[in-house]
Amino acid sequence: MKYSFAWILLLVFGAAFCACAGAPGKVTGKVLNVRSGADIKSPIVGKVVQDEVVDVIAKKDNWLQIAAPASLKIYISEALVSDGKVIRGVNMRSFMSDQAPSLGELPAGTPVKLIDERAYGWVRIAPPETLTVYVAAMYVDFDEKALAPEEKAPAPEAAPKAEKSTAQVEAEAAATVAAPAIAPDAAVDNK
Repeated sequence: MKYSFAWILLLVFGAAFCACAGAPGKVTGKVLNVRSGADIKSPIVGKVVQDEVVDVIAKKDNWLQIAAPASLKIYISEALVSDGKVIRGVNMRSFMSDQAPSLGELPAGTPVKLIDERAYGWVRIAPPETLTVYVAAMYVDFDEKALAPEEKAPAPEAAPKAEKSTAQVEAEAAATVAAPAIAPDAAVDNK
């Protein structure tokens, strides 16, 4: 099976983020753009409205990663769905066109929930549980303390410095002075 790099990242990071508890957030802006990435240049893939509740997964700078809201419209090719499953890898799109921004690929065998909205060979599906999208943090009211803290590797402890004897210090100094200098043309290029 062929999986796109974006889909693998979506599965790995989406599953990791969705496995931890999110925090409910209330949209405070009248209409808030939902984007495929955490920057202003990322394509707009939907909108959420004032007082709508979103599931905040993580905060990155001025952006919130949220679980794709149920209101988010996602379309796939109807020809690639049979018995509620994807029969071949298919891109999820934000509107009924292969020119619409891709939200990732659903691999063959992925179960999908169809929503009764079909046209031009496209069918709307419910957002997969692992799909995450982004919104501007300043327009969502949520308890940041409720987010699972980022796990950080513990800093390595510095080993205590051993005291050197006078003889060791003198030997190191002598070795440094006695070492010949390397001429620039004798240097080895290890590219």
